[in-house]
Amino acid sequence: MNDKLQTFLELMNSLDNDELVLALETELKFTKKELEKISVIIEEIEEYEEIITKNKSIYKSTDKGSLLEALAAELFREKHFYIKENLRSTSNELDLVLVLKNKSITLMRLDKILNINSNNFIIECKNYNKNVDVTWTSKFAFLVDHHKSDLGIIVSRLPITGLNDGKTTWNAAAGLTKKFYLNKNRKIINITLDDIKNNIIDGNYSIYDLIKEKIACLQLDADFKLEKHEILI
Repeated sequence: MNDKLQTFLELMNSLDNDELVLALETELKFTKKELEKISVIIEEIEEYEEIITKNKSIYKSTDKGSLLEALAAELFREKHFYIKENLRSTSNELDLVLVLKNKSITLMRLDKILNINSNNFIIECKNYNKNVDVTWTSKFAFLVDHHKSDLGIIVSRLPITGLNDGKTTWNAAAGLTKKFYLNKNRKIINITLDDIKNNIIDGNYSIYDLIKEKIACLQLDADFKLEKHEILI
């Protein structure tokens, strides 16, 4: 074992759980360069939407979907996860499967809100010009359960149906994610373009801050926001 690794392990062993979570989250914050790249992709998505609104004849669903998948891959890339894109399973094709790196496994399991035990997440991207409905969300819930993943993430331009002032409409997509959590103890959260712009680009959130906030909303059935002191600056 080299000296640097030994020093790191000694530091980790000296910290309690809260200090360890803080140390790992700090290391996993987005850099200025990474935020700039995320911003560029968001601009491309919004520009493409404006173009096809004016000229629908050039619309290609593959182009539109690929842009959102590129954004999702950038959000979760390198520091946090190994990414497998467009993975074909026996039941469906998965846009992104995230396999946790060791540091992320430690963080996900120690954090009291995240409390994630599986080593992979499933992400589906929906670049619709309408809210993602309950029918599609129920199909995604089946995939999350089938693959025994603790967390599924819907990345979409607009939010899933059934979220009104932070309260859940139970017969819509948001209500289905709540019932899925209560019945299966598996979490499905929705990350939108506005979430990324307001919280990650402008709010200094890490991807973990955003996931944590979304899980808290799911668990509390309320519009939960992290306080400023809970976001690592």
